[in-house]
Amino acid sequence: QIFDEDFQTNRGTNEDIKSFEDFAKYAKYAMKKGFDFVYTLNSPKPFTFKAFGSKRKNLYDLLDNLQSIGCKDLKIANQQLMEIINKETNFKFNFHVSTSSEYHNISQYTTLIKTYPNIKSINISIDDNKNFHLLKSLRKLFPDVDLEILVNEKCIHGCPSRIVHPSTMIYFFDCFSLEKKIGALEFFFKSNMIYPWQLEYYSAIGINT
Repeated sequence: QIFDEDFQTNRGTNEDIKSFEDFAKYAKYAMKKGFDFVYTLNSPKPFTFKAFGSKRKNLYDLLDNLQSIGCKDLKIANQQLMEIINKETNFKFNFHVSTSSEYHNISQYTTLIKTYPNIKSINISIDDNKNFHLLKSLRKLFPDVDLEILVNEKCIHGCPSRIVHPSTMIYFFDCFSLEKKIGALEFFFKSNMIYPWQLEYYSAIGINT
């Protein structure tokens, strides 16, 4: 909440977590048990100089705290934030490109990865889940970058609120309201979910995450 929907999206609260130290004990426990830990800064919302200036200290304190507990990976949806971390600070993180970045073509991905070589994975935009021409090309062009598919997003294909919804919780297109209007069966076919019997298609082109 200290970022007021800049940098990351608020997804509710946990009353057991009152400070970074409260959060850190769970993260450190997970890493000790061998889990990969990726901190999510998932808002694609562009921010102004004024907004950044007012939140700079909180952001840098967060990044410093994350590095202090051994976190090396950030999932980011905003290119501005990638630029700040790589060019304006001494922090060393691996980047994981969020689905909320909404990149949809090879040129965008090529420019992004050339600019930020510390990108370790791409979370494919949900609308491209079944764009196998794009997926095959990405797998061929970037063999060392992990490609991750979000399989259970119930948002409809072609949602007009792709950027707004992950940026704020007000005035966004409500995909779920469509289920009542058009019925569960039609909503099922409009979603971009991937089902177990489809996984072999992804494995065949080298996508297993």
